[in-house]
Amino acid sequence: MSKKILVFGSVVFLLLTFLAGLLSPRIFNLEAGTGPLDGYSVSPNSDLDDIFWANEIVKDERELLLWFRHGEREKWTGTVTVFDYFDVNGTDFKYPNSWRPAVCLTSKGIAESQLVGITFRELGVTASSVITSPSCRAKETAIEAFGGYDESWLEILHATAVTTQQQQDFAARLRNKILKEFNISEGRKGHIIVTGHGNTLPFYEETLFESSEVKDWNVSELGFIVIEKTPEGLIARHSFVEFYQFANALLKYKE
Repeated sequence: MSKKILVFGSVVFLLLTFLAGLLSPRIFNLEAGTGPLDGYSVSPNSDLDDIFWANEIVKDERELLLWFRHGEREKWTGTVTVFDYFDVNGTDFKYPNSWRPAVCLTSKGIAESQLVGITFRELGVTASSVITSPSCRAKETAIEAFGGYDESWLEILHATAVTTQQQQDFAARLRNKILKEFNISEGRKGHIIVTGHGNTLPFYEETLFESSEVKDWNVSELGFIVIEKTPEGLIARHSFVEFYQFANALLKYKE
């Protein structure tokens, strides 16, 4: 029995030594600042891509658009597309208060949207413009997080709320509006902020982007996608699936 234990212990030791050898260059680069994140704020609990793009956002040296999914609403699955239609489309129509949970933010959604704004101010992240979907929850997110919005674009609506006959037209119009907004904001301080929906970008991906580096389009409420305008066109760079992944990559307690 003791021999078996000795052999097992030796195998475990060798395995751990091997893993340490693989990981040590990555750890060394973070601690010594000799890797691609040299000079960046680094959290040991954050993904390296999250760290890189969080710092790029704070540096404000690139032309970026940050596409937020709205804050929390109650999950009225299916019928929400119909509620959205009457919320958005009727000129004189005013939905009953009983509909608010379907289309607007919950109390948690309001508080977490405010948290986004507080975090951006703490980190010195500013907006050159704020654009929203016309849905109640997206507008409320813009108001609670960024103090309001400059424009509301129908094309930002989630694709499931749009008929298949309209989807391609919406995608093309959205691309043109994004490119125009980048041109307008060129030279301004801050990033373009969009408060919208989670499935719009992946649904229209082929029309909107020249290329994509996003690993996971399925962002949670208040998660966001980083989009960059380059000479080649629009590139989807990164997704913060959860907002805390952005915040945790940068926020440090003051000693």
